[in-house]
Amino acid sequence: MSHQNQHEFEQRISEVSESYIESEVPPWDRAQTMTYRKEPLAFWQRPIGFISLAFSFLAITVVTVQFYKAELEASIDQRVETLVAKEMSVFKEEQETAFAMHGRELREDFRKQLSASTTQLATYILATNRKERQQNYSQLVEYMNEAREEDYDFYATQLRQLQSSVWPPLTEKKQ
Repeated sequence: MSHQNQHEFEQRISEVSESYIESEVPPWDRAQTMTYRKEPLAFWQRPIGFISLAFSFLAITVVTVQFYKAELEASIDQRVETLVAKEMSVFKEEQETAFAMHGRELREDFRKQLSASTTQLATYILATNRKERQQNYSQLVEYMNEAREEDYDFYATQLRQLQSSVWPPLTEKKQ
Protein backbone atom coordinates (compact mmCIF):
# COMPACT_ATOMS: atom_id res chain seq x y z
CA MET A 1 0.00 0.00 0.00
CA SER A 2 1.27 3.43 -0.74
CA HIS A 3 1.56 6.08 1.92
CA GLN A 4 -1.41 8.05 0.63
CA ASN A 5 -3.66 4.97 0.42
CA GLN A 6 -2.73 4.05 3.94
CA HIS A 7 -3.68 7.48 5.18
CA GLU A 8 -7.06 7.31 3.43
CA PHE A 9 -7.69 3.85 4.87
CA GLU A 10 -6.99 5.10 8.40
CA GLN A 11 -9.37 8.02 7.97
CA ARG A 12 -12.11 5.77 6.75
CA ILE A 13 -11.69 3.42 9.71
CA SER A 14 -11.86 6.28 12.19
CA GLU A 15 -15.02 7.67 10.55
CA VAL A 16 -16.72 4.29 10.69
CA SER A 17 -15.73 3.76 14.32
CA GLU A 18 -17.10 7.17 15.31
CA SER A 19 -20.39 6.49 13.59
CA TYR A 20 -20.84 3.11 15.27
CA ILE A 21 -23.80 2.96 17.65
CA GLU A 22 -23.71 0.43 20.36
CA SER A 23 -26.84 -1.65 20.69
CA GLU A 24 -27.91 -4.13 23.26
CA VAL A 25 -27.74 -7.83 22.53
CA PRO A 26 -31.27 -9.32 22.43
CA PRO A 27 -32.03 -11.86 25.12
CA TRP A 28 -32.09 -15.57 24.15
CA ASP A 29 -31.68 -18.89 25.86
CA ARG A 30 -28.10 -19.76 25.13
CA ALA A 31 -28.41 -23.30 26.50
CA GLN A 32 -31.08 -24.10 23.90
CA THR A 33 -28.98 -22.85 21.01
CA MET A 34 -26.75 -25.92 20.90
CA THR A 35 -27.82 -29.30 22.10
CA TYR A 36 -25.31 -31.78 23.35
CA ARG A 37 -25.86 -35.50 23.81
CA LYS A 38 -25.15 -36.57 27.26
CA GLU A 39 -24.85 -40.31 26.43
CA PRO A 40 -22.07 -41.50 24.07
CA LEU A 41 -22.92 -43.01 20.69
CA ALA A 42 -22.58 -46.76 20.11
CA PHE A 43 -19.61 -47.78 17.93
CA TRP A 44 -21.85 -48.51 14.97
CA GLN A 45 -23.46 -45.06 15.24
CA ARG A 46 -20.11 -43.34 14.86
CA PRO A 47 -19.52 -43.35 11.08
CA ILE A 48 -15.75 -42.89 11.11
CA GLY A 49 -15.17 -45.68 13.60
CA PHE A 50 -17.50 -48.05 11.79
CA ILE A 51 -15.93 -47.28 8.40
CA SER A 52 -12.47 -47.78 9.86
CA LEU A 53 -13.48 -51.15 11.29
CA ALA A 54 -15.06 -52.22 7.98
CA PHE A 55 -11.97 -51.28 5.97
CA SER A 56 -9.73 -53.08 8.46
CA PHE A 57 -11.75 -56.27 7.98
CA LEU A 58 -11.64 -55.74 4.20
CA ALA A 59 -7.84 -55.34 4.27
CA ILE A 60 -7.41 -58.48 6.38
CA THR A 61 -9.68 -60.41 4.01
CA VAL A 62 -7.80 -59.22 0.92
CA VAL A 63 -4.42 -60.16 2.41
CA THR A 64 -5.71 -63.58 3.46
CA VAL A 65 -7.22 -64.26 0.03
CA GLN A 66 -4.00 -63.18 -1.70
CA PHE A 67 -1.98 -65.49 0.54
CA TYR A 68 -4.21 -68.51 -0.10
CA LYS A 69 -4.31 -67.74 -3.82
CA ALA A 70 -0.49 -67.69 -4.01
CA GLU A 71 -0.31 -70.91 -2.01
CA LEU A 72 -2.88 -72.58 -4.27
CA GLU A 73 -1.09 -71.47 -7.44
CA ALA A 74 2.22 -72.82 -6.12
CA SER A 75 0.54 -76.13 -5.28
CA ILE A 76 -1.06 -76.38 -8.72
CA ASP A 77 2.24 -75.52 -10.45
CA GLN A 78 4.02 -78.22 -8.47
CA ARG A 79 1.36 -80.82 -9.33
CA VAL A 80 1.46 -79.95 -13.03
CA GLU A 81 5.25 -80.12 -13.05
CA THR A 82 5.17 -83.52 -11.35
CA LEU A 83 2.58 -84.89 -13.78
CA VAL A 84 4.45 -83.58 -16.82
CA ALA A 85 7.73 -85.07 -15.57
CA LYS A 86 6.02 -88.42 -14.96
CA GLU A 87 4.39 -88.45 -18.41
CA MET A 88 7.67 -87.47 -20.07
CA SER A 89 9.55 -90.28 -18.34
CA VAL A 90 6.88 -92.80 -19.43
CA PHE A 91 7.02 -91.45 -22.98
CA LYS A 92 10.84 -91.62 -22.96
CA GLU A 93 10.77 -95.24 -21.80
CA GLU A 94 8.24 -96.16 -24.48
CA GLN A 95 10.31 -94.46 -27.19
CA GLU A 96 13.53 -96.10 -26.05
CA THR A 97 11.83 -99.50 -26.02
CA ALA A 98 10.39 -98.94 -29.50
CA PHE A 99 13.77 -97.75 -30.78
CA ALA A 100 15.55 -100.79 -29.33
CA MET A 101 12.97 -103.18 -30.84
CA HIS A 102 13.22 -101.53 -34.23
CA GLY A 103 17.04 -101.71 -34.08
CA ARG A 104 16.82 -105.44 -33.28
CA GLU A 105 14.43 -105.97 -36.19
CA LEU A 106 16.80 -104.16 -38.55
CA ARG A 107 19.75 -106.25 -37.37
CA GLU A 108 17.73 -109.46 -37.80
CA ASP A 109 16.71 -108.41 -41.32
CA PHE A 110 20.32 -107.61 -42.14
CA ARG A 111 21.47 -110.99 -40.83
CA LYS A 112 18.77 -112.78 -42.83
CA GLN A 113 19.72 -110.93 -46.00
CA LEU A 114 23.39 -111.61 -45.40
CA SER A 115 22.68 -115.28 -44.78
CA ALA A 116 20.55 -115.51 -47.92
CA SER A 117 23.25 -113.78 -49.97
CA THR A 118 25.92 -116.10 -48.59
CA THR A 119 23.78 -119.17 -49.37
CA GLN A 120 23.17 -117.94 -52.91
CA LEU A 121 26.86 -117.31 -53.35
CA ALA A 122 27.77 -120.77 -52.09
CA THR A 123 25.22 -122.35 -54.40
CA TYR A 124 26.57 -120.37 -57.34
CA ILE A 125 30.15 -121.28 -56.55
CA LEU A 126 29.37 -124.96 -56.27
CA ALA A 127 27.33 -124.94 -59.45
CA THR A 128 29.91 -123.30 -61.68
CA ASN A 129 33.00 -125.01 -62.82
CA ARG A 130 36.49 -124.25 -61.70
CA LYS A 131 37.56 -122.15 -64.67
CA GLU A 132 34.57 -119.88 -64.44
CA ARG A 133 35.16 -119.54 -60.72
CA GLN A 134 38.74 -118.45 -61.25
CA GLN A 135 37.65 -115.83 -63.77
CA ASN A 136 34.77 -114.55 -61.70
CA TYR A 137 36.50 -114.81 -58.34
CA SER A 138 38.11 -111.39 -58.51
CA GLN A 139 34.87 -109.84 -59.79
CA LEU A 140 32.96 -111.54 -56.98
CA VAL A 141 35.31 -110.24 -54.30
CA GLU A 142 34.95 -106.71 -55.69
CA TYR A 143 31.19 -107.09 -55.87
CA MET A 144 30.96 -108.39 -52.29
CA ASN A 145 33.06 -105.54 -50.96
CA GLU A 146 30.94 -102.98 -52.78
CA ALA A 147 27.72 -104.67 -51.66
CA ARG A 148 28.85 -104.72 -48.04
CA GLU A 149 29.81 -101.05 -48.15
CA GLU A 150 26.47 -100.17 -49.72
CA ASP A 151 24.61 -102.32 -47.18
CA TYR A 152 26.46 -100.75 -44.26
CA ASP A 153 25.79 -97.27 -45.63
CA PHE A 154 22.13 -98.12 -46.24
CA TYR A 155 21.55 -99.53 -42.74
CA ALA A 156 23.50 -96.73 -41.07
CA THR A 157 21.31 -94.21 -42.90
CA GLN A 158 18.17 -96.08 -41.91
CA LEU A 159 19.25 -96.20 -38.28
CA ARG A 160 19.99 -92.46 -38.26
CA GLN A 161 16.62 -91.69 -39.85
CA LEU A 162 14.85 -93.93 -37.40
CA GLN A 163 16.66 -92.41 -34.47
CA SER A 164 15.83 -88.84 -35.53
CA SER A 165 12.16 -89.66 -36.21
CA VAL A 166 11.53 -91.82 -33.13
CA TRP A 167 13.46 -89.92 -30.51
CA PRO A 168 14.75 -86.46 -31.61
CA PRO A 169 16.06 -85.43 -28.16
CA LEU A 170 18.62 -88.27 -28.20
CA THR A 171 20.28 -86.87 -31.31
CA GLU A 172 20.25 -83.35 -29.88
CA LYS A 173 21.96 -84.46 -26.68
CA LYS A 174 24.76 -86.27 -28.52
CA GLN A 175 25.52 -83.30 -30.74
